[in-house]
Amino acid sequence: MLESIDETDFQVIFVTAFKEHAIRAFKANAIHYLLKPIDIEELKEAVSKAVEFNMMIKKDEAAMETYHTALKNIKPSILSGESPRITVTHAKGIKIIKQDDIAYLEGSGNCTWIRFVDGTSFLDTRTLKTYESLLNPELFYRIHKFYIINLKYLKEYLHDQGHYVVLDNGVNLPVARNRASDFVKAVKAIE
Repeated sequence: MLESIDETDFQVIFVTAFKEHAIRAFKANAIHYLLKPIDIEELKEAVSKAVEFNMMIKKDEAAMETYHTALKNIKPSILSGESPRITVTHAKGIKIIKQDDIAYLEGSGNCTWIRFVDGTSFLDTRTLKTYESLLNPELFYRIHKFYIINLKYLKEYLHDQGHYVVLDNGVNLPVARNRASDFVKAVKAIE
């Protein structure tokens, strides 16, 4: 539906019963998405985010233009095959992140550290669970309650002294024992 609308001077919150649609929601630069059945606290959070975002872009014409341009470019970006992107709203505007640029994510309470391939990091106020449903499930795998890795940058899986992965950048991360078996199957399925 979004692809068929010419004027995009509004914010978007997706509501869906299927978490795999969350990826498309954030490709479309949605402010938030809600999974059915709708949890009242998540609804309040989504509305609060929309109100906060609306106030922010009204003060910053450039941020408003960036957001509306991103909404208009949904279809071309999906069809081009470029790296899927996600958006992160912060105090000064919107950060647009290519999923290919993410090496791994690290949960930190109710926040998430996004660790980039270039060694930089960004702290977002969304939980790791939120990112688990946002990110492309063909690229990202949750290996531990605190870590999601980009399989594209997986160098090695080892189980000699516990279970852990080594990423291309040399970072070692633990794999939870209860996730190891499924993780091995996912790794073997990498083409």
